[in-house]
Amino acid sequence: MRSTLQSYESGNSALPRLIEDLEELLLSLSDGNAEWRAQFRTAWSVLVEGYTLLTERGRYGVDTESMAKTSQAMQRLMDLVEGEIGRRERGQTGA
Repeated sequence: MRSTLQSYESGNSALPRLIEDLEELLLSLSDGNAEWRAQFRTAWSVLVEGYTLLTERGRYGVDTESMAKTSQAMQRLMDLVEGEIGRRERGQTGA
């Protein structure tokens, strides 16, 4: 997931691809941490909403509030992913 988000942030992936990749990843996760999944799904849905506005209004018609929400959702997704990676790494080392 980290590489998927980083690819988008670096401009190597488009928003529709990011949304699709994150949805596939979300669907493949087990239900072991329902709260984490819910938070991830919420942030992911903000990206979907932002993309919908982008396609409906055109590239230059999206307001700064929508862009800010999309940016915040990206940061939230990155935070969730980094936190989960850290949790799993700690679990593997027994810390």
